[in-house]
Amino acid sequence: MKPAILILVIIYLLARIAIIARKKGIKAMLIAVASIVIAAYLGIGIMIYFLQPRIIYYPIAEFAAQPADAGLEFEDVYIPITSAAKINAWYFPSTSAQKTILFCHGNGGNISYYLEKAAMYNHMGLNCLIFDYQGYGKSAGKPSEQGTYDDAAAAYKWLVNVKKIDPSAIIVHGWSLGGPIAANLAASQKVAGLILESTITSAPDMACKIYPIFPARLLCRYKYDTAKYLANITCPVLVIHSPEDEIIPFSMGQKLFNLVKQPKQFLQITGSHNDGASDTADLYSNPINDWTQKL
Repeated sequence: MKPAILILVIIYLLARIAIIARKKGIKAMLIAVASIVIAAYLGIGIMIYFLQPRIIYYPIAEFAAQPADAGLEFEDVYIPITSAAKINAWYFPSTSAQKTILFCHGNGGNISYYLEKAAMYNHMGLNCLIFDYQGYGKSAGKPSEQGTYDDAAAAYKWLVNVKKIDPSAIIVHGWSLGGPIAANLAASQKVAGLILESTITSAPDMACKIYPIFPARLLCRYKYDTAKYLANITCPVLVIHSPEDEIIPFSMGQKLFNLVKQPKQFLQITGSHNDGASDTADLYSNPINDWTQKL
């Protein structure tokens, strides 16, 4: 609802309450106020329930940049999900690379918004595959929780079957909503390591933070249960989070780290959720490079 319309609705309701108070008394007015509050509460709750796909997914079709803008060589590929659907991905090869990064991006934008990750890994001498979920960028279909898991699994199989990359040389990196997607993949497939950056413990946990006055856990139709997937992960894990993250609480990163089995490492960065220390080598890329080299 647009702000102007919302203001008009509020003015109208206040006027109606004033009329009720003048004609029927304070008791009738209080009943009317209570009825409005309850109706608004239920209405907002219903909206939250049915509009969750729009709340969770923010796909953008247009690319914000091209790999050439960052001076990167790449392959523009389409990976089959079903016989009728394919997802778009960019593969960035690095000469004599010993490891390959499979990057699972967040809930907004598309692969073009994460070129700095590909550039970072390329400079480290690693291959990198960044893919778009169904409905993002040039990928067909619509996003869904199971769909994002299927997309990551398809990207993994493409690396193994088409690029002939050994599973023990694949590192899965999940950022924000990509965290549970990466964790789901690492829990079911062999990988060299898992990076969880600025991610959630679960969708219901996040819903409780955003909508504390509602029974958010009951209303949440999505799981994205990173914490649950960690129970089945045996590979080394690097958890990255910033105390200054204004969207996903730092405590979620700490909780995930506590749940992870050894070997594990925690990297505390600085900055907000979308503008963390990705451009600060000493605080971000150097520690990640050191961690990947040890795998």
